[in-house]
Amino acid sequence: MSLEEVQEFLSTAHRIHFKEHFHIRTAQRPISEKMVRKHLVLDKLLKVESQPSRIGEKKYNGVFAYLR
Repeated sequence: MSLEEVQEFLSTAHRIHFKEHFHIRTAQRPISEKMVRKHLVLDKLLKVESQPSRIGEKKYNGVFAYLR
């Protein structure tokens, strides 16, 4: 999947699904799904890497550029 295809897919945030692992890990930190969605800014998306996933599932790792 190209970077452009991923940006198009992510243009509607409701299509992003967070796994149970995300919710378990965020319970240990001061962050929420709402905060993550707020910072998923497509113009800061640098690259996307495909990751191994279960059958019938697509999984990607997005790399975003953020500076403090």
